[in-house]
Amino acid sequence: MLTPTVKLVFDLPAVLEAAEDSVTAARRVTRWIQPHPMQPGMDVDAGPCLQLVRDNGVYLLSTNASPDRKPPVYADGFDPADESWSRRWTETGLPGGDFTEYLELHDSGLLAEIRAQLAAGADLMVIALSEHSYRITYAQR
Repeated sequence: MLTPTVKLVFDLPAVLEAAEDSVTAARRVTRWIQPHPMQPGMDVDAGPCLQLVRDNGVYLLSTNASPDRKPPVYADGFDPADESWSRRWTETGLPGGDFTEYLELHDSGLLAEIRAQLAAGADLMVIALSEHSYRITYAQR
């Protein structure tokens, strides 16, 4: 049986702006974690991350908590301004519920990778997303 997967394509210069916004933020959003099912959960600082979000569209968002943070970077074809984004998501076969995945920028090397890919001429970030994993690659238009 094939695993449902979607390729989410993002404008790489806009992704870098959101990533740098997260890294330089004085205050960041929190995220809920529950280390063990038998322990209570807690809010923790999300740290310098990009949030991969599926709610009203599919987008990357800085963890900067200030009201003037950079706007979301929508995946091509998944911007809520295009009313067919939801149908397009349903066609992927992936679950339709909202989610947020945190893409850590420093320890993972993602910020350095984004900068290096831009310097090498890439202008697109492609996230191949399945229900349980994701893989990031880069491309040119």
